[in-house]
Amino acid sequence: MKVYAMSANQKIKTAISKVVRDRIHSGKILDVVVNPETNTDGERVIYVYVIFDNEKNQIDAKETIGITRHVRDSLSKLGEDSFPVFYYVAKSEAGNIAEAK
Repeated sequence: MKVYAMSANQKIKTAISKVVRDRIHSGKILDVVVNPETNTDGERVIYVYVIFDNEKNQIDAKETIGITRHVRDSLSKLGEDSFPVFYYVAKSEAGNIAEAK
């Protein structure tokens, strides 16, 4: 049986998912979709779509405060300096966001 090394994008998604799942409890986290890109200013960013489900269709803002800092700390341990940009998307609004189905 071959064991394959985790790709850089998989490591990034795993690190971000862990922080999100450890810090957000006001909704069930269904998926964390991670899209590394370069923005219009030429800076590397990671668009993070947190797909969640709960009755109110909203996440408690107290849980999201500081999440960027915590994610950046985790990413820096991987040698990744891209800036994460978060979007919190209710399951009912997720539409065709990749992996959210």
